[in-house]
Amino acid sequence: MRKNRLRFWCSFRGNRKRRGFDKFSQDLGRFTNRPNLIIDTACQQRRLVGISSQSTIRLPWIMGRRLTIFYLIGYFDLVEDVLNSGFASPEPAPESADENVREQGESPGAMRAMILAGGDAARLRPLTVYTPNPLVPIANQPLLKYQIEILKRAGFRELTLVLGYHSNKIEDVIGDGREQKMIIRYQEQSSSQGTAGAFRSAMGNADEPAVVIYGDILTDLRLDRMIAFHREKGSLLTIGSVTVDNPSNFGVVEAAADGRIISFIEKPEDLNLPRQTINAGIYVIEPEVLKMIPSGEKYSFEEQLFPALIESGKPVFSFDWTGYWNHLGNVRSYLDANLDLLAGRLKRLTSDTQLLPPASGIDQAENGEPGFAVDQLSRIDAGCTIKPGAEIINSVIGPGCFIEERAQIRDSVLLTGVRVGKAAEIRHSFIGKSSIIGRNTRVTDAIFGDKTSLADYSTS
Repeated sequence: MRKNRLRFWCSFRGNRKRRGFDKFSQDLGRFTNRPNLIIDTACQQRRLVGISSQSTIRLPWIMGRRLTIFYLIGYFDLVEDVLNSGFASPEPAPESADENVREQGESPGAMRAMILAGGDAARLRPLTVYTPNPLVPIANQPLLKYQIEILKRAGFRELTLVLGYHSNKIEDVIGDGREQKMIIRYQEQSSSQGTAGAFRSAMGNADEPAVVIYGDILTDLRLDRMIAFHREKGSLLTIGSVTVDNPSNFGVVEAAADGRIISFIEKPEDLNLPRQTINAGIYVIEPEVLKMIPSGEKYSFEEQLFPALIESGKPVFSFDWTGYWNHLGNVRSYLDANLDLLAGRLKRLTSDTQLLPPASGIDQAENGEPGFAVDQLSRIDAGCTIKPGAEIINSVIGPGCFIEERAQIRDSVLLTGVRVGKAAEIRHSFIGKSSIIGRNTRVTDAIFGDKTSLADYSTS
């Protein structure tokens, strides 16, 4: 025991600045014969707590946000006793809805999952002025939760989120993943890293393959099928691909009949290109690829890595997906995503989960008064107030909205705290947070940012 404690002390002392707490977790797990051990210091309790199913040990923060190493070494005997006594030994995870909806396909095995969401989401403004891209609500649920769902359905139980813009807000909403029944870790992305550079930094010295998803994609893609395809082809890197009418804003993928990619052109200049297969922003990547990405430099998947791999003759394949896919590149595509979900185009993700609440009906708004009408497609947050005579058709109404008498809302999305005046009409529009739509206004095909105010009897 003394030898193990000394080896642990030396290892943590040598690595605490360079690799931080992940390395500490690995060391403690190795010395206690628990290779999957996770050390979590988010707990505020002043005692050691064992959490079942994930072999987690929680330790309190000491001296503000710095752990006292002597405190940890003092606990080392207790940690080993706890682990060996079974107090923190893993138990079978309770059966849950999440386990029941796992799709019967290829298991990810020893494979990492990563969502790259470090951009500033400028293309989605005004929606993302104060809200990071992963948190934009789709039917009153953050986009990120839909992405987590497709990972869970493929069997993933751990996830790394690579963040930049408003990263603290994302951590506050998603937390450590307990609600999603996943282990979620966070890593900050520098704007100077590029997509491949951020991936390289997050992977560190890992030697397992990884699934990468871009943070602005809404899809029901079957990752289990994509992983099986990747393994069957012996691919070094597999790019998820979809077919679109206008490929000018995407990377165009040209592949042979067996799926092997012949060429990749990022955002072609020819704006009159016909319907093409494009990069869907989802990748399966073997660890050998890490060696081809320079460390500490800005490096792009699309503009540098993919062309280099294809030119060198490496096995790079395209996995075609014919299901739902939407790149949230502007507010119009965001509005479409909400309406698509209401129309049932993502039933595979929402039919047996809590992502999409039950159909609204007349009881959905807790402050609703008799006499208003809501169809069975709309989704209305329970904290809304809806007055008599109001009509809501095929729309999403966020928390805290106030809909006055005889207002009509159709094919639209209203975010938190919007007030709609008497007899106002809103059609196929997006209304940002805390906006005020005056009485008898007419709003059609409009996009309004947060805190917009429209005077009574106006038209937009």
